[in-house]
Amino acid sequence: MATAILNGTLIDDGGLVCECRFEYGLTPAYGSNTAWQGGMRTGDTFQELVHNLPGGATVYFRAVARNALGTTYGAMLSFTTIPRLPLVRTVAATDVYTGGARLNGLIIHDMGAPCRVRFEYGGASSYGAKTPWRSVFVTGDTFFSDIVGLAPGQGYHFRAVAENIYGQGYGQDMSFNTMSDRGAMTGIPMEYLLLLREA
Repeated sequence: MATAILNGTLIDDGGLVCECRFEYGLTPAYGSNTAWQGGMRTGDTFQELVHNLPGGATVYFRAVARNALGTTYGAMLSFTTIPRLPLVRTVAATDVYTGGARLNGLIIHDMGAPCRVRFEYGGASSYGAKTPWRSVFVTGDTFFSDIVGLAPGQGYHFRAVAENIYGQGYGQDMSFNTMSDRGAMTGIPMEYLLLLREA
């Protein structure tokens, strides 16, 4: 979740000391208020730190001042919080064989919203292939995809991807080599093996 500092200035107190605060929310109807700050006079500035704002969201706010003469409202302003993308880790491949492998990942932090996940993989760090999306995963969950149809004895790169309402987060690039399809080598020439069979 995101935080922000709201700032205001009391332009005219009408001759009496004022209290000031902010109204804010995700719509022009606001919905939330900060605490009143007292002792404000003309020209005084005030601010408030607000917490638990969703990442990548538009937040509307306005300043409010009141005293014995009544309550006045500042103009409505807005800002967009910085998106906080889900954090995902690529974990080493397992069950590697000649034509495939199991790709593994971990959701480090979902930033407060469930994720769907997949892997990008290919013969270079530009990848080129993707596994299907899988849902639903949250902070601390592990996930995997089994891929097939790989060439034996080749190197492959892959990375985990997690996506939620805040966007896509990417794990680090990792690599593995598929096993060769050549049989075990004895180090003995074939003609010697044939001679041994005939003996």
